[in-house]
Amino acid sequence: MRDFLRNAAGSVGVMFAVGMVGVSATSAVAVVYSQASSAKASVQSALDAAVLAGASLPSDASDQSRIALAESVFKSNIGSVKVDGLRMESTKFTIEKQNADRIGDVDFISVGVSSFSLENGFSKIFWKDRININAISKARKIVSEPICVLATSATMSRALEVYGNAVFDVANCVVQTNSRNAEAMKQYGKAVGRARQFGVTGQAAGSGWSPQPIAGVDPVQDPFRSLPIPTPGPCVADVEKKLVQANVTLDPGTYCGGLNIKANSNVRLNAGSYIMKDGAFQVGSGATVQGEEVLIVLYGENSILTMNGNSTVSLTSPKSGAYANMQIMSDRSLVGAKKGEEWSTMLGGSKLEYDGTLYLPEQQFWVSGNAQDAVVIGRSPGMIAVAHTFWVQGNARFDYKQENGRNITYSEPQTRFKYGAALIR
Repeated sequence: MRDFLRNAAGSVGVMFAVGMVGVSATSAVAVVYSQASSAKASVQSALDAAVLAGASLPSDASDQSRIALAESVFKSNIGSVKVDGLRMESTKFTIEKQNADRIGDVDFISVGVSSFSLENGFSKIFWKDRININAISKARKIVSEPICVLATSATMSRALEVYGNAVFDVANCVVQTNSRNAEAMKQYGKAVGRARQFGVTGQAAGSGWSPQPIAGVDPVQDPFRSLPIPTPGPCVADVEKKLVQANVTLDPGTYCGGLNIKANSNVRLNAGSYIMKDGAFQVGSGATVQGEEVLIVLYGENSILTMNGNSTVSLTSPKSGAYANMQIMSDRSLVGAKKGEEWSTMLGGSKLEYDGTLYLPEQQFWVSGNAQDAVVIGRSPGMIAVAHTFWVQGNARFDYKQENGRNITYSEPQTRFKYGAALIR
């Protein structure tokens, strides 16, 4: 019996020793895994911050500038990481370029790869002296929802102004202001501006924006910059005589010196293009203008839209052809003193309702209600309004919504602004 007990005790001792080795190995794995995870999380965080900084630079920044910033941010962040036994082996930043399908130009992706090692405090039990670990991170610019209102001025103060009791309501799409001015967008008084998003290349002022604008975004190119303006033809004769009547129907053509629709007239526009050559499309007080599949072209100097009190213009745009969805189009070729100094104007009590795009890239669009609202209602499957500057004052009311109520075939690419950066996993 004594020999048996001695042998049994020896067996238990061996089993206990083997068990302890297993427990030690398991514990070591847990400890090393925890240390490695902590180290990788710290390095990954520094790497993420670096590539985000590189991608966030404006689109015209050089690759060298992006890489230099990423390296600087990484160095700053990794210097504060306190993990025992951590040793950085190598870190490299590169820039990838690819076509950005949603925004139509070259997109930049900032890439960071880091290799590091961690001292293994349990190397005598198993494995080796150091554990090698890699981390990778990628970031690219964020793009907005589709833009439907664009202010093209690059320098103007208050390129988008909402003032007084005005309401600038853009229901389901994005407003972009390209001006880099410190007050590129300004809201004051009781006025409100609402949209899905607001983007501004410079800065915005005022608390009545909903949501608050995103500042410092990349400017957006005019989506119609390559669309030629229609060429004027022979002048339509005796236009003024025709408009002596209170009720008249007009045909498309070139209206030299513009078209002055007298007060209280009722005018029907047949389908087609109406070119106002070197003169205004002017609608007098109490007059009404209606037309379906109509394009109004403001060609040359002093060719503007003017709507006086209690006037109404209700139009739909062409459904097909090169100018499908274009409602009112101004001459973008004006340069020098005239560029940005011509004003299309709507006064209190006037109402403009259109289904297409209001395109005034070199004009300021001034809507000013006083005792009566001045109302603009715009619907479009794409861009609803492009102007050099928007001034929305007094009791002006804008009601814009991106929709395709007439089911037209429309090929304009969706326009978006780029800002900030997001990680790609």
